Amino acid sequence: KMSALMSVEGAAFADVQLHAAQPAKNGKQAPLTRDGERWNLTLPGTYQTSFNATAFQDPDANRVTLSITADEALQQIAKNVDQFLLEKVRKDPAKYLGKAMSAAEVDSAYTPVLRTNGDYPPLVKVKLQKEGRYAMRCWTKSGERAPIPEDWREYQFTPRIWIKGLWIAQGGKSWGAQTELIDCQIESHQVACPF
Repeated sequence: KMSALMSVEGAAFADVQLHAAQPAKNGKQAPLTRDGERWNLTLPGTYQTSFNATAFQDPDANRVTLSITADEALQQIAKNVDQFLLEKVRKDPAKYLGKAMSAAEVDSAYTPVLRTNGDYPPLVKVKLQKEGRYAMRCWTKSGERAPIPEDWREYQFTPRIWIKGLWIAQGGKSWGAQTELIDCQIESHQVACPF
């Protein structure tokens, strides 16, 4: 299953286009498309998180970050996306980051999809909107709509992620992938009674 998944992902990259950077709030963004459409990935398997979805210093935010604990399959997918984006941007940094840069400079400015920190489990961070036109949708195993969890730590989930493009800070000082959670099949943990 793993090798089949990787070959599917490898084939998927052949159809992905990274478009020139455009002005955006707080910098620039470079859209990504796959065969002219949105680049969506339904992740294999079921995932969990050790943290609830939050926004930095804003408990009432509509747009929040969810940190998905990455198993080996998800780590490989994230590494493949990281490698693909780095290779694209290294070929023409001026087009995407706004200035000529060496491959080493491009790499050191990159914020990877796969986040690692010492002995902690690797994470993939995605944004999601709780309400509004672009609100993410949750689904039950039987295909019914479900409310967005109040606390993601109480659920296991299968995410569908839209890789929108690149975010690029002013002057190309830092950049990374814009990942948006658009759909999620959720199931609450079965917690056994402790008594």
